[in-house]
Amino acid sequence: MVDKRDEADKLIDKLIAGKTPEEIVGEGGLLAALTKRIYERALDGELTHHLGYPPHAPEGKNSGNSRNGKTSKTVKTDRGFGAAPNGYAIKSVFFLWLLSP
Repeated sequence: MVDKRDEADKLIDKLIAGKTPEEIVGEGGLLAALTKRIYERALDGELTHHLGYPPHAPEGKNSGNSRNGKTSKTVKTDRGFGAAPNGYAIKSVFFLWLLSP
């Protein structure tokens, strides 16, 4: 059985290899990019679960409860203010969890 922590550490080692601290944690660095991608993936999963079908699925067409575009939002986190991934309402359960103390 593969230890998930060992697997994650190996991936992290690959991601940060040869990068400066600024490239990792600085503005627009690797940490910011990964954080954004993780939020997007989690929120996409939450929306798929809520709607009951994946993006672009025929079940959503004209269903009255479908994905209907994206707009940007700004949220405040412990890392300051930032743009929420496009298309996600601040009422999202996932965002409320992220923003809770």
